Amino acid sequence: MEIIKVLNTSVVLAKRDDGKEIIVMGKAIGFKNKPGSLIQEEDIQKIYVLEDQGTSNDLAELMRETPEEFLIITDEIISYAKHRLSTHLNEHL
Repeated sequence: MEIIKVLNTSVVLAKRDDGKEIIVMGKAIGFKNKPGSLIQEEDIQKIYVLEDQGTSNDLAELMRETPEEFLIITDEIISYAKHRLSTHLNEHL
């Protein structure tokens, strides 16, 4: 995967080998990286697949404006809820 844009130190907009844009989260994944850099698989914690360009732009802007610790805490809450409720939650959550 190749970085398109660094959104913050833990979130980048990237392109898969098939050309599809994705949002990738990982500890310090955006730190000292720049567009064109390749992402190491072991650095990836979460991948968000973007269905259309409008969603891509909106999500990228939201993640850029949201403090990193909020993104991490939100992800932990959602993971806990999925596990605790033993159910699948809406992907738009």
